[in-house]
Amino acid sequence: MNRRAIGKLAALPFVRMPAGMILVGVVWLGSLILIPATHAIAIPFVGMTTWLAGMLLGMTMRTLMRTDTLLLPDFARILGQTGLLYALVLIILPALFLLGVSGNAQNILLMAAVQLLAVALGLASGTGFRITLFVWIIFPLVGLLPADVHAILLHALTTSYWVPLLAALLAALLLRFTLRPLLTVSDREDDDSPMQAIADGRKPANTASGMPQQRGFIGKKLKPILDATAQRNLERSVARLRKRPGTAARMSVIRAVLLPHDNLQGIAINVLVTTLVAGLYFTLIHHGDGMNVGFITSYAVLIGMSRFAAVGRGMVKMQPNLADLYLTLAPETHAEFQATIADALLKLVAVTTFNCVIYSVLIAVLLHAGAPAELLLTALIVGVGASFGALAAHLVGPTTQTGRTLVQMGLLIGAMLIYNLVLWLMHRFGVLAGGFAGIVICLPFGLGAWQYARREYLTRRPCFDAPLD
Repeated sequence: MNRRAIGKLAALPFVRMPAGMILVGVVWLGSLILIPATHAIAIPFVGMTTWLAGMLLGMTMRTLMRTDTLLLPDFARILGQTGLLYALVLIILPALFLLGVSGNAQNILLMAAVQLLAVALGLASGTGFRITLFVWIIFPLVGLLPADVHAILLHALTTSYWVPLLAALLAALLLRFTLRPLLTVSDREDDDSPMQAIADGRKPANTASGMPQQRGFIGKKLKPILDATAQRNLERSVARLRKRPGTAARMSVIRAVLLPHDNLQGIAINVLVTTLVAGLYFTLIHHGDGMNVGFITSYAVLIGMSRFAAVGRGMVKMQPNLADLYLTLAPETHAEFQATIADALLKLVAVTTFNCVIYSVLIAVLLHAGAPAELLLTALIVGVGASFGALAAHLVGPTTQTGRTLVQMGLLIGAMLIYNLVLWLMHRFGVLAGGFAGIVICLPFGLGAWQYARREYLTRRPCFDAPLD
């Protein structure tokens, strides 16, 4: 009985996220097999895929750790045995493969400790534990250390037995802080209004999880401010509707309800926070003269487009509350209500395009990049086309968590590639010719995808069911 329960629990990540687990598993196994041949290249890939596997496991655990699940008989023991099974595969097995390459006990212990730390960081990332953000601060700080310090650290990694011990202790501490709240039986905190799901993407919300909603220090400070700006914006929209009733005023109220944080003050706050974070990053990271400015500035589009990660989740999460909106609007047909929702969400195109342009200006200033007109025009063209395409994809795209994640990843990667393509066209053929080519590439695709998605969305009946995942 226990073996069957352990097997089902171990297979749960593959059931919840089959594409991600299979892809990570194939790369991990391939890198593991290549350790005897090219261990210098294969070992970093093993560590990276182990971290990704731990993150997927953490995401699965976050949806599993509910109060009713934790109270099941022998659940904690079966969960622990499943964890030992994954530890055997992800930690012990790579160390045994390295044993065939190097008989040095120091290297074997270091490999096992690093794998344990990678699993711990992955679990922490997957469950939303905010301390993992400090890891990304450590990397640039290490890059600022003098060459002599780097040599000392490298020597310690290869010769000192204290390094594996310290890495194992750090992993154990991280696992304790990560797993303790997951395994605690407690009442859930109230979720935010689902009508804010589209606007608020600052937390990995999950209606099925028993975990309290986690916010970092910045999130806790920002949310009351953003909520206050949303309330003031809604009150102003309602006042305008009462004073001058009309289609535009009515749509303004609907957008204030569906997208509460997408007002001028909320956008300004988000841009300010992003500016401070980007300024800190570029202060710590000293890019060389040979850097690819176009590739770095394409991250402006990635930051702007990441806004749609909350859109895909919100389109599903807000479904039960759409029933109240449906009764309030009292449309004559289902298509009229669907058209109202689709047209209200068009505001996201303007907001995302504005963010892409602003972030491009910010990165160009921080990098002292030349040809700023090319960067801004590229951000404008790609921002408009990619925003229409992303909105279309999330409007009629998959409703499962795995499907939404894959769609969002494809959108982000595609937007960055197209950004660099349009920028190359401008460098190669000039701003006017390259910009025109970029418009021909981006806008017909984005607008065409949006028109198709809108027509498809209007044919669907409104859905008011609560999400299952």
